[in-house]
Amino acid sequence: MSESARRIDGWKAIAAHFRRDRSTVMRWASASDFPVRRGPGGKGASVWAYAHELDAWLAGLSGGAPSPEALQPAQRRLGRPILVAAGLLAVAAMGVGAALYLARGAAAPAAPPQKLPSDPAVADLYLQARDDWAARTPETLQKAMAEFGEVTSRDPGFAPAYAGLADVHLLTREYEAVPDAVAYPKAEAAAKLALRLDPRSADANRALGFIDFGWRHDIAAARVHFGRSLRAAPNDAQTHFWFGNMLIGVGDDAAALAELRTARRLDPGSSVIEAAYAMSAWTIDPSDETVAALRALAARYPASSDAQLYLSWGYLVQGDVAGYIDQRQKYAALAHNRFLNDRVAAERAALAHGGASAALDFIANAPPGNDDAYEVEAEWPATAAAMLGQRSRLLALMARDVAIHNRWSTWRAGQPRFDRWRGDRAVMEGLARLHALPKAAG
Repeated sequence: MSESARRIDGWKAIAAHFRRDRSTVMRWASASDFPVRRGPGGKGASVWAYAHELDAWLAGLSGGAPSPEALQPAQRRLGRPILVAAGLLAVAAMGVGAALYLARGAAAPAAPPQKLPSDPAVADLYLQARDDWAARTPETLQKAMAEFGEVTSRDPGFAPAYAGLADVHLLTREYEAVPDAVAYPKAEAAAKLALRLDPRSADANRALGFIDFGWRHDIAAARVHFGRSLRAAPNDAQTHFWFGNMLIGVGDDAAALAELRTARRLDPGSSVIEAAYAMSAWTIDPSDETVAALRALAARYPASSDAQLYLSWGYLVQGDVAGYIDQRQKYAALAHNRFLNDRVAAERAALAHGGASAALDFIANAPPGNDDAYEVEAEWPATAAAMLGQRSRLLALMARDVAIHNRWSTWRAGQPRFDRWRGDRAVMEGLARLHALPKAAG
């Protein structure tokens, strides 16, 4: 029996398949579509599942994972064995030097141009899914997920559809407030299914690069996957865009701007890429000029949640609390985030009753919500605390992010927002830790 068709018996074994603890997987099983079988006997009955169905559920595939029979023709087309997960994990565990060598070393033969499904209707559905994904709204992402799932159902050997699902799951973190703990594992499962069908998939490698950096904080592994993606598809704007975002996040500013400029050249009509470039320029130099560029961008693209979000940060660092709240409200409306709408309303009420200092106090001290899409890091509450002179709160917020390995990607040592603390050793040491590059896994 093939690995993908393997039966897995018992909660402990099912949990080991996901590399999660038993209680987590049992909570997942409360979902009506979780593919676990139960024997007779009620609550204490035996349970079992099949590996390929578990992978399909994790990837969010409406049509299920490709069967072993569907994978075999793909193997013959590719002319080589399907990669196993252990090989991918071995690459991710390499040291920084080896990973950088692989990322920058001799290029592998370029992958052939991506082909569409032979059925014209399925090909059109795939292209529509990509268009809906690119629109980046909660509604279009849900459409794209359903469309990619339908493509995998009708053409289970078509690797780009699984990579497309990975891309959708990655964006649900930002545009649908899906928790990282849900979105990242689903994206990874879908990307690995794509690689089983096409080990040179540029889209799947790009998604895994995003996951390595954003979820695991493993820069070396991320460089490997982004390098593979760019060698397979050197003119892919999305890969240059995400790679540039990673580089700005690790402080490689010159290389980041170069990647983002390339992405803009390859896709000059993308408001998302333009917003990322403007935000990166502001991060490097948060001046009146770069804030003005963010303001112009937000005015030119009023439906871009990214543009509104980035401008809100620019206003906060400048001390324009009313501008920050206005932009935060626009972002909340575009993100369809009810929790954030309520939080912004409370910030506005504090501003109305006590002025800017009261609003900053609320921003600095409001408890974190249950929606990690609003406050995945403490950088902005800490910025408010720093502006108010609240040392204990500032130190507590910094310690919280250090403990969970968050990095303040928009913070640079030359920025003025923590100027008053430059003689405070504890604050400066905390900022240094938050600016340090995340350590590679392994």
